[in-house]
Amino acid sequence: LSGSDVVISAIGPRSPQDARGQLTSTVSGHIARAMPGHGIERYIVVTGAAVIMPDDERNFTGWLMRQLARLRYSALVTDRQAEYEVLRDSGIEWTLVRCPIIASNGFVQPPRVSFVRPSSFTLRAGELARFIVDLVSRGDYLRQGPALNSLQ
Repeated sequence: LSGSDVVISAIGPRSPQDARGQLTSTVSGHIARAMPGHGIERYIVVTGAAVIMPDDERNFTGWLMRQLARLRYSALVTDRQAEYEVLRDSGIEWTLVRCPIIASNGFVQPPRVSFVRPSSFTLRAGELARFIVDLVSRGDYLRQGPALNSLQ
């Protein structure tokens, strides 16, 4: 972490079947505790669309996404939710970038940003990358979890 201004994490299990433990919540906990000692104030985390935050306004698509994720990836959803709670209780400036399924497509246009939930089940990887780069330079969405999705 030495010499860094921002930490960006897209860590996760290699596959949903590997998501048995508390990988993301443990890693984010360690990073959040280490950041102040290195003078780093900003932490950006790529996480899943199923993470619930207090100000969410769930629409049917958001509710359905969470139910499907909980059925298929229960341990991963539990770990990602615990990661949010670790960050919520920390003293650092964080942003959870909540994503549906990430497709390996490039940038087409800026993604839709919502606190209601994505209106589609996919996000192009290039659009996620551009959003994060812009997020670093703008510095907005502090202690928030914008949900992204690609416009069709």
